[in-house]
Amino acid sequence: MGNNDIIAHWDGGSWSSNSYAGVSNNRRLYAVYAVNPSEGYAVGANGLIAAWNGSTWADQASPVGSPLRAVTMAPAGGGAVAVQRWREIIL
Repeated sequence: MGNNDIIAHWDGGSWSSNSYAGVSNNRRLYAVYAVNPSEGYAVGANGLIAAWNGSTWADQASPVGSPLRAVTMAPAGGGAVAVQRWREIIL
């Protein structure tokens, strides 16, 4: 992800962009993980965490203010989302 961050969506036939209003020069996106078409998570600079509900992105509370570089979901939708910053896992 880079300048003018957008999140693109593939519907099986074409791409569409879905801008996220929470992104600014100091809140850049670094990773996105989609669980299914109606649940996804994005993380980024300054502890940015956003959740997708199938139609919009919304900021989520973050326990940190430092960059988050990766995001994943527990196997089989276990209800836990893990985000990673440099060498540290935050659950």
